[in-house]
Amino acid sequence: YGVAGMADFFVLNLVEFWTGSNPMACNGLEEKDIYVDGNHYRMEASECGVKLEQLSGDTAGQILEVKYDADDSTVKMTTNNGTKVIGYYQADGLNLINPDGTIKVIRM
Repeated sequence: YGVAGMADFFVLNLVEFWTGSNPMACNGLEEKDIYVDGNHYRMEASECGVKLEQLSGDTAGQILEVKYDADDSTVKMTTNNGTKVIGYYQADGLNLINPDGTIKVIRM
């Protein structure tokens, strides 16, 4: 549920909020530096995804990216440990894959 909620938050809400347009089209890029508990992060948002990179602190270099892949209509999450499909689009909406393998459908 955490991954599904995060994908919903990042992909559907943040991207549309930052860009004002459909996250299905991959245009534009906005960057913002964020400081949390003395650590420096860079957030990059485009119309098809969000990338968060830690630039300072004990775990500097860690990356989290959630991105829509138009080639196969999937939402993928990439970290330093690899890439994983966390959702896919079908006619009924966005199907988010929970860590236990169950599917949550977000009607669009």
